[in-house]
Amino acid sequence: MSEMTETTPEKGAVQPERRRALRFPFSAEAEVTLEGSEQKLAARVTEIGPQGCYLQMGKPLDTGSAIFVKFFAESKFFETKANVVYSQPNRGMGVSFREMKPYFVDVLRKWLLEAMISKNKPRDGLCGQ
Repeated sequence: MSEMTETTPEKGAVQPERRRALRFPFSAEAEVTLEGSEQKLAARVTEIGPQGCYLQMGKPLDTGSAIFVKFFAESKFFETKANVVYSQPNRGMGVSFREMKPYFVDVLRKWLLEAMISKNKPRDGLCGQ
């Protein structure tokens, strides 16, 4: 059975994550708004990738929810529309970005580059330069 096969999980079974791209450790405060709502929910970005991120929050929204997400790091901010791809009660949710504006695509690229570099730094602190 392939990883992409749709099955109905047994009650209490953990569903595999379905990511389209790599994600890197990242830490940023976030605001999540359900589209059509004014209520802002606090979250923390713990992983980031070119197509989405993981938002840690106590009461994640339902899978399929259309949201607007905004997060702040390194004196910059990023915002875009997104969809909740999977939700883990009392833990958080994985989201897929959509309709990113060009400016925020550039912000995201810079953060991803920094995350890739920091992930691949030598552990002994030596650097070949």
